[in-house]
Amino acid sequence: MCYEKSKDFDKACEEYVTVAYRWPDNSLVGDVIIRIGNYFFTRKEYISAAQVYAKLPQRFKDHELAQRAYYKVGECYLKAEEFDKAAETLEQFLVEYPSSDLKAEIMYWTGYAYFNSKSMEAKRKAYANFKNVVNFFPETVWAKYSRKFLLDPAMDNFAKEE
Repeated sequence: MCYEKSKDFDKACEEYVTVAYRWPDNSLVGDVIIRIGNYFFTRKEYISAAQVYAKLPQRFKDHELAQRAYYKVGECYLKAEEFDKAAETLEQFLVEYPSSDLKAEIMYWTGYAYFNSKSMEAKRKAYANFKNVVNFFPETVWAKYSRKFLLDPAMDNFAKEE
């Protein structure tokens, strides 16, 4: 962390990798994984960041930052405009952590990923996700954002199907 505070992020990342390699089962490795992921994320190397963040829930499913890391994997794919991969990742998050406090947010971003995908089936899934956010989490900011998408002309066909 000293290197981070002195803004030498390259050296900090090297040291974090060393810690993770030398003590792979230490509980602090979870924090190290997040910091390495953040390093790549701030450099806009989103696919690399996603690969790093994904290691935390794989190795330490119950770590206090595991859900946040899983979420960051999806966010990285969104930033990289890998919308199908983002949707798949975020859907899997909901399977792994069905009672998560992040559920409304994850459902919204899953809908966003589907909305930006190419296929009509993906758009249909976007509609369903946005509708579920509004129905199950009506008082959240995520419901507010979802309502805006539900009013988009691209969603008209799906609203008529109901």
